[in-house]
Amino acid sequence: MRIISGTLKGRRIFAPKSQITRPTSDRVRESLFSILGEQPHHADVLDLYAGSGALGLEALSRSAKHCTFVENNKSVIKALEKNLTLVKEQQFTLVKTSALQAIKILSKKEKSFDLIFLDPPYQKDELRNILPWISQNNLLMDSGVIICEHSAKKTLENKYLKLICKDSRIFGDTALSFFMKSRS
Repeated sequence: MRIISGTLKGRRIFAPKSQITRPTSDRVRESLFSILGEQPHHADVLDLYAGSGALGLEALSRSAKHCTFVENNKSVIKALEKNLTLVKEQQFTLVKTSALQAIKILSKKEKSFDLIFLDPPYQKDELRNILPWISQNNLLMDSGVIICEHSAKKTLENKYLKLICKDSRIFGDTALSFFMKSRS
């Protein structure tokens, strides 16, 4: 697996040798960043279920300002830390805890993000629970976007509190759903 575009184009990303993670395929990442266009430039990014860090690293490669990577599995963190050596220390923060605990920590710091990547394990139904938490804790900037990667077999609601699904795309077994804050 490699970074597709930007300053780190072609650099190899390591994934843990286990069934714990399911890194976003090159095809899906390429499509995702094509849809986002200029959005990653100078963005403050949250990669909430970081795994290998592929999504956050791709955003940093495409001129994101900073990425906060959140991961709680110790064996996965080892691979993530290896991948983070591709970028400067001031470009990222690594938070070693669960997604929900990270939301609580970040909300206390009154932190909000331009881009939030959510790619939890497909077999868990975490998106339905985590999206309302993100909304309640104002982790998304007014003009920000949340990108949820999930199984194409599962559909998400169109609305989670103040978050509205603006688009959804399917790529084989993978679906991407794009959420933004409602204007009302």
